[in-house]
Amino acid sequence: MAIDTVVLEASPGELRAAALADGRTVQVEHWRAHEPSRSGAIYLGRVTRIDPGLNAAFVALGEGQDGFLRARDVDRAAEAPGRHRRIERLLHQGAAIPVQVQAEAHGDKGPPLTTQITLRGRLLDFRPGGAGVTLPEAIPEKAGERLLLMLAPLLAEHEGVRPRLALLDATERETAAGAELELLRQRWRAIDARRDRVAAPACLDPGPEPAARLMSAFGLKSLPRLIASDSLTGAALRRWRDDFAPDGVAEVEIWSGPSTPFETLGIEAAIEQALTPRIELPGGGELLFEPGETLTAIDINSRGFAGKPGSAASELNFTAIAEIARQLRLRAIAGTIVIDCVRVGAEAPRLIGALRRALADDPTRSDVHGLTSLGLLELSRKRGGPSLAERLQAARPQPSPRLDAAALAALRRALAAARARPGRTLTLSVAPQVAEAFAGPLAAAYADALAAIGRLRVVASDRLKLDGDEITADG
Repeated sequence: MAIDTVVLEASPGELRAAALADGRTVQVEHWRAHEPSRSGAIYLGRVTRIDPGLNAAFVALGEGQDGFLRARDVDRAAEAPGRHRRIERLLHQGAAIPVQVQAEAHGDKGPPLTTQITLRGRLLDFRPGGAGVTLPEAIPEKAGERLLLMLAPLLAEHEGVRPRLALLDATERETAAGAELELLRQRWRAIDARRDRVAAPACLDPGPEPAARLMSAFGLKSLPRLIASDSLTGAALRRWRDDFAPDGVAEVEIWSGPSTPFETLGIEAAIEQALTPRIELPGGGELLFEPGETLTAIDINSRGFAGKPGSAASELNFTAIAEIARQLRLRAIAGTIVIDCVRVGAEAPRLIGALRRALADDPTRSDVHGLTSLGLLELSRKRGGPSLAERLQAARPQPSPRLDAAALAALRRALAAARARPGRTLTLSVAPQVAEAFAGPLAAAYADALAAIGRLRVVASDRLKLDGDEITADG
């Protein structure tokens, strides 16, 4: 899914960005003025608590929730490798340390931190305090060797870089890499200079401006078509292009259609569909997404799929894998994911390979772990922030009791009250739908309760919820 179009649309209080490939939306990002992202921001933090049990420290940032710093994310952790790496040996309470937010806070947890500062570019990531060139696994071996020879002479002592795949596609690679490295180096010098002028906790750098922040999330390998909803957004896009894609020739288009670009290009429709649990597949069949607290389950259903005799299940699985990769990125699903495929047999290695290839262009790291003994395809995807559903929908309400379960529980409580107050007439006040159930499908259960209690009166009350009831005794 090579990105060929990026659209930025501004509206009051919000900036949205969408990446498209062959006319289909594959990723959507949001920036909101009332809750600006802290991911990538750099702070001079203050260690407030060391927790040996968690092998981590809590760090005050001066705004929002305290951050969470694990021992493995402390730069000096290299001095104590493996299981001997202990947070209490690396840090002490009250220490002022520069840290960077790795991802958005999730739920009640504070944002994860690292002391391994990284400034992200389009062609490479710069690590002040790092050492040399680190090649990502996705770069082919020969291309990686060429990048090592090219980048190593550009680095000063105690500097590190990690090239991105985009560098392989850049024209005049050495010139482009050198220009971006110097840009990131200057930014770090300005950040580092602020450390001497502030007291911890304090923000040293909030990260890129909104447009640049959103663009960096797409992991672009080459410069796509750029569309902005208005002139101000277009100017921000041009600044990003001039800084991080000086070799690019694409112009920034200012949208002039009668409707918004998100509406006209089908992005709104893609977002709406991504908030539903079911996705229809070409030729029949469907995907069912079931997000949970601990993992996301994806079921491939063959309903209506008409493939070749003897290979329909295989066709459906491979068709589904491509759409699953797109939906994971579009929905920003993270954590543990299991896929229930249709009758996976000897084709399992091919299916695993197809999933890895489909996820290769995703800027968020995914690891495909293989097939379980139950035939479930397992993978994990790194969390970088809230999912699309979390960004756009309120948390799902707590599960509510079934009507029959609530009604039967009310009868149990009435029976217990009768035992506690024998010989008294009891009044059981319940929600109207519960009273109706006693006169309908639960009439037999109500008759049994009446026989056991002897004197019981049921009153319907509009002020009571389904699982609420009141019991009073007369006389």
